[in-house]
Amino acid sequence: MTNRYAYSYNRNMFAPTLENTPRYHKLRVDLESYKNLEDDGFRYDMVEGVLYVAPSPFYKHNSVQGDFIFSLRTFLKNDPLVKIISDVDVFFPDGGDVLRPDISLLLPDNSADTRKWIEGVPDLIAEVLSFSTKTADLGRKANRYLKLGVKEYWVLDPDSSRVEIWENKGDKWILYSDGKSRLFPGFQFGIDP
Repeated sequence: MTNRYAYSYNRNMFAPTLENTPRYHKLRVDLESYKNLEDDGFRYDMVEGVLYVAPSPFYKHNSVQGDFIFSLRTFLKNDPLVKIISDVDVFFPDGGDVLRPDISLLLPDNSADTRKWIEGVPDLIAEVLSFSTKTADLGRKANRYLKLGVKEYWVLDPDSSRVEIWENKGDKWILYSDGKSRLFPGFQFGIDP
């Protein structure tokens, strides 16, 4: 007996249509080319103009990232003039590699263009450390953030529950391990072990 509600279908219509391999891994690009790449479903880090597939963050990483954003938004009373965003490409004015900080904050007087990504310098950046990004977060990225004028850099380490605040003093970072912001007096953040 034939089921009158059954539909005939073409098995090929369920074949995957998306590529399941990254198209741009190890591709050298300039900034203009990068802006015009089609989304292939993968995240990339740019290192010296070459794209590398970025691994997906672990649960604890995203948990700390979300807690930090929630705490900061709550402290700022959801001020609509302060822009807080996660995982958005930042095109810095020095023309170097595109970076994607875990968290970027722009104050109301910041003139960065945010129509599609951030073109300019965030006032505050936070990075949640992971095994694959720790060296870059504490080295080349931190040095570049300092040189370009990021006012405050938060380094959040979910493995050790350590929170560091790096305050930009023009030619050097001043490091604090007390979890208290200098940019937003009264704001503090900690990571539960």
